[in-house]
Amino acid sequence: MNMPLHAQSIFIWPHTAILAICLVISAAAQVLLKMGASGRHVWWQSLFGRRTLLGYGAFAFVTVAMMYAMQRLDLKFVVGSQSLIYVLVALGARLVLKERFSRRHRIGLLLIVAGVIVFNLY
Repeated sequence: MNMPLHAQSIFIWPHTAILAICLVISAAAQVLLKMGASGRHVWWQSLFGRRTLLGYGAFAFVTVAMMYAMQRLDLKFVVGSQSLIYVLVALGARLVLKERFSRRHRIGLLLIVAGVIVFNLY
């Protein structure tokens, strides 16, 4: 059954919002895992630290939530959008971990964003 475009968008926007939330949570989980791995303790203790377990839990949530998002979204849109995780992780690394980026890194991040936009144009 073909629905008008405005009717289709009513059913798609919650899934797109869930996808966006999943991208942010995935990036946060990566930062949490980095924070959990960085410490003065033995490597095996980092596997069960608070931040590491929060990161694992975030990834588990994203796995389930992405199943909901993919119910109505095209796979090419979902996979293409997941490239934004690189940009979000870099932002998290800069804001939370105080990592620095060269001009080349910043240009690379802009190219990723541009690529996602071009890839998802209809």
